[in-house]
Amino acid sequence: PHPYNGRPFLLSVGTIEPRKNHRDLLDAWFLLPQPRPFLVVIGKEGWRCEGISAELRAMHALGAGKWIQDADDWTVYQHMQHAMALVYPSRLEGFGFPPVEAMALGIPVIAGATPALEELTADCAVLYQPGEPSVLAGWMERALHDPMWRDILSERGRRRAKDFTWAKAAAGYADAYREAAGIDAA
Repeated sequence: PHPYNGRPFLLSVGTIEPRKNHRDLLDAWFLLPQPRPFLVVIGKEGWRCEGISAELRAMHALGAGKWIQDADDWTVYQHMQHAMALVYPSRLEGFGFPPVEAMALGIPVIAGATPALEELTADCAVLYQPGEPSVLAGWMERALHDPMWRDILSERGRRRAKDFTWAKAAAGYADAYREAAGIDAA
């Protein structure tokens, strides 16, 4: 079932901390025209997040969005499969599981242009330069109102996500260990 009775929403998933860049997310959201879209943020409080946490609590209290701090995998999945887009404005990323999960579900991804996310998403997501919330707001607006654009990103994302399986990851690690140890894979 749809978590908000069919109401369109944007989703962001990640611990509330500076590197995940919820500052850009909220600044971009405030730039969107009224009535603003419903915004769902899933993520626990991390470090140096007092100001963002206060803004998320206020957004939640006003009914303009929802902040879910304790979400199990099923809750994240339920939200992700119904979101208009995953907004992942990270400034620093090691891999980025939420974008891969969103792409696998055919959900468009709007993400920060970090080296890891550029490599991960290839041409299958929209990347913006962190620190430019007005650009992020433009992409969020497009995600809400351009179904053809969403369809293109959905198809590209599904194809790209097929490159990320646990079997491929394990084989890659095994190859890396063999190479590091000087063992011939043949």
